[in-house]
Amino acid sequence: MTQKTHVGVLDLLRGFAALAVVFFHFSLPGGEMQHFYSSTMLGLFRRGFLGVHVFFVISGFVIPLSLWDAGYTVRGFWAYMRRRVVRLLPPAYVALLLVLGQRLVVDVFVHQRLQALAGVTAGMVLSNLLFVAPYSGHSYINGVFWTLEVEMQYYLVLGLLFPLLFGEGRFGLFLLLHLALVGASFWPGLYVQNYLHYSPLFAMGSATLLFYKGRLRRIPYLLTLLLFSGLTWATIHREQAIVGMITALVIAFVKVDNSVFRFLGKISYSVYLTHILVGSTVNFLLFKLLPAASAAQSAGVVVLAVGASVGFAALFHHWVERPFLQLSQRSRAKHNPAG
Repeated sequence: MTQKTHVGVLDLLRGFAALAVVFFHFSLPGGEMQHFYSSTMLGLFRRGFLGVHVFFVISGFVIPLSLWDAGYTVRGFWAYMRRRVVRLLPPAYVALLLVLGQRLVVDVFVHQRLQALAGVTAGMVLSNLLFVAPYSGHSYINGVFWTLEVEMQYYLVLGLLFPLLFGEGRFGLFLLLHLALVGASFWPGLYVQNYLHYSPLFAMGSATLLFYKGRLRRIPYLLTLLLFSGLTWATIHREQAIVGMITALVIAFVKVDNSVFRFLGKISYSVYLTHILVGSTVNFLLFKLLPAASAAQSAGVVVLAVGASVGFAALFHHWVERPFLQLSQRSRAKHNPAG
């Protein structure tokens, strides 16, 4: 086994992306912190949703990096998928269980009748567990799950196409396959929030990996980024294209590594999974104390809720996420062919 490569700047980007999403959700009117809505906070963080697209570029770089370093072949597909499932899904399921538990507590002690859980059926829960809610006419109980659905689709495609995308001397095939994936996103009737739709962002991360590994020189790499940034601009939006380009360039050219960034990067997945739960709880508890909060108070409560989200995520990471991460790593050590 090769030693796992640590790219310090990824911690910075992960932490930034997670906090951007948290501030965005906590600043929305009608969102998790609706009783403390502030137009000032919304103005500052209205583009925080772009943190999701930063994560997509990061995944396009770091997941094939781990496969590359481990000498992955398609024969290891099932071992690779098993590790991704063990790594990501159990923490997501625990977060889902906590959200349902929160709704149950509110129904029992506040509403004293079924209200928050109204409409939550066995079929809805099952579709959430399988990440197919939109395809079965349901919604995601934990709103961030739609991005995990995109990620899982990416893992499947990458596991099957990795040798074709990253084989020696196959850059032309790399471009053709990614262009085909973008083209497939226009299939009539296809639900828009899927990997194919966001594949240009993942491709920017993957092109950065080719540059990182010396398969692409600087000018071809920059031209490739321009190509996929242009496709992102055309198929998604210019903001995502710009953010995707910046993220890829930061991965490629910025070197940074310190303990604060490592901490934020380490807990970023837990922050992402649990912040809606924490924010809505803070909103409910403090609204009783500050029913007529000023703009300054509202901003302060939002910042407090973000801090609470980070603190809760640190505990969640330690007690929930880390055990499954370690289980995934032990599985990796036993199955070298899958990366």
